[in-house]
Amino acid sequence: MKLFLVTLCLSVFIFNSAFAQSLKSNMKSSQTLLKQIAATMNDTTKNQENAVNVSKMVVFFEAARNQSPDSGSLKNYQELMDQSIVLMKSLESAFKANDNALVLSIMQKLNTAKKEGHDLYK
Repeated sequence: MKLFLVTLCLSVFIFNSAFAQSLKSNMKSSQTLLKQIAATMNDTTKNQENAVNVSKMVVFFEAARNQSPDSGSLKNYQELMDQSIVLMKSLESAFKANDNALVLSIMQKLNTAKKEGHDLYK
């Protein structure tokens, strides 16, 4: 329960902060969290911490989804963001379930989506 309340408070704070940031800032914050997750994803003792970090990433992506990219089609951009949000929610669940094989699979998909998004919209 304590972890839930901390996560909830942190999510509300990040949610409010995320909407005040630019698209670039939201993506940079997500990238920092993704690097932290990638560095510790094989350590099952870090799974709950990684689940919290993924939850933070979801907030940044949900905010970024409603921001306009510098180039490209907004519709395709939003679809790519929606796919990434679904992947991150699955990643959070995989961490909570201590399913590190699934974590690895989802991380690979997220990296592919990241490369695709950066090629199209950066």
